[in-house]
Amino acid sequence: MVGKVETLALRLLSALTGLASGLLLLRLLFRLLIANPANPVVGLVYALSRPLLFPWAWFWPPSELPVLTVERAALLSLAQYLFLSLALGLLARALERPKEVSR
Repeated sequence: MVGKVETLALRLLSALTGLASGLLLLRLLFRLLIANPANPVVGLVYALSRPLLFPWAWFWPPSELPVLTVERAALLSLAQYLFLSLALGLLARALERPKEVSR
């Protein structure tokens, strides 16, 4: 039987990956709308989401030019973190479900 600590840890990891997905979604939206990186909010989102692009930025580095772009690295990272968040959430739900006893 898995304890409450393990399911709490899985739920926390799921929430953190969901937060990472949200940051990447904001980054994509700001890049599509050609948001000004000098804006403090936009700059903060870019700074916080840049390390999240790490697995894919080697293949497609993010452009620093203020033009309309769809960052492939951000799209792939978003899909990766969404999948990870979903998988961790489903695992936590499956582990905390009580086992049925057959008679």
